Amino acid sequence: MQKRVLAIHDLSGYGKCSLTVAIPIISVLSAEVCPLPTAILSAHTGIEDFVIVDLTDRLNEFVQHYHKLNIHFDAIFSGFLASSEQVDIVQEIFSKLGNNALKIVDPVMGDMGEMYSTYTPELCHKMKDLVRIADVVTPNLTELCLLLDREYPKDISFLSISWIYEYMKEIADMGPKHVVVTGIRLQDYVVTIGYDKLRNSFFEVKTPYVDMEISGAGDMFASVVCGYLLQGVSFQTATELAANFVHKCVAYTKGANASNIIFEPLLKELLI
Repeated sequence: MQKRVLAIHDLSGYGKCSLTVAIPIISVLSAEVCPLPTAILSAHTGIEDFVIVDLTDRLNEFVQHYHKLNIHFDAIFSGFLASSEQVDIVQEIFSKLGNNALKIVDPVMGDMGEMYSTYTPELCHKMKDLVRIADVVTPNLTELCLLLDREYPKDISFLSISWIYEYMKEIADMGPKHVVVTGIRLQDYVVTIGYDKLRNSFFEVKTPYVDMEISGAGDMFASVVCGYLLQGVSFQTATELAANFVHKCVAYTKGANASNIIFEPLLKELLI
């Protein structure tokens, strides 16, 4: 039977991120996507003067309806949350609708050492509660530090990344079976590090660095991982495929001199 994913993310009208990325990517990987918007934005939060409508007050009604319909979800995939109350709601979703579902949490909290403007210290603190009950978490380096209340490093080099491994183990000790840290720039490469707690093993995926800042790459990465895991692909292989796909999309976008990430022409490359 076709796999079904409950995707709990914001819906941004312009900028290509969150649901506008997750729906096509997971769909092309043969799963049905049921979007549950946490907020509706005119554009993603990196664009000046964006307008946001917080849907916290309506989420419980959606959840109650799904529970009444007795819908089965093979995965529950959460991303951008608009309020600390939404963490409690997502925890309830995991409990009521999760059953044996794969629980993937992309803790969308910040980037480049800075917390996103919509986030509060309380929301960041409560995100830890969600991480504790996840199977897979996919933070970037900023989010890794925020989850552990550590300072974001001023400099990273090949000689000093052992601390990332230690931080990842600390995250895994909170609960998740798999941890992936994305977007680590080391010289001319971007490194993605994965940790499998069950095997107590790390692995790295290196892709060439593309000199451009682009939103949506992290959402794309987590969506690809979600889709492949539901296909039965191993955690390491799913991570490798996701990292390489994101690199291709960023390079394609750079070549097209575009401001929003381009992934649509490359979707066919996800098929295996």
